[in-house]
Amino acid sequence: IAAYPDIGRWAIGGHSLGGAMAAQYAFDNPATMNGLALWAAYPAGGSDLAGADVAVSSIYGSVDGVATPDQVLAGAPLLPADTVWVEIIGGKIVCIQMREKRSTSFTIIALNAM
Repeated sequence: IAAYPDIGRWAIGGHSLGGAMAAQYAFDNPATMNGLALWAAYPAGGSDLAGADVAVSSIYGSVDGVATPDQVLAGAPLLPADTVWVEIIGGKIVCIQMREKRSTSFTIIALNAM
């Protein structure tokens, strides 16, 4: 972030455990993070963002068996009251990691709808 001083607003996001890590980063860096996107994820208990000035979106699938809707929604008290909740009916969110020959990796987040 320090390498790009011309960028004035930053957001972070993550899927599953990556979402918990993104929430922790937003919690630890409140002056830097303006947005948080969670995919099938929720913040850990120590990342209470309820009073933070951060825009949050949480996207989850209604039939996800890993991050169940109950688990995702149980994290609501740790997020701002104006969090945008998006439930994909009949959906589950999966993460596919792909590795290139040069040992670099990237993540594709796909939504599987029933």
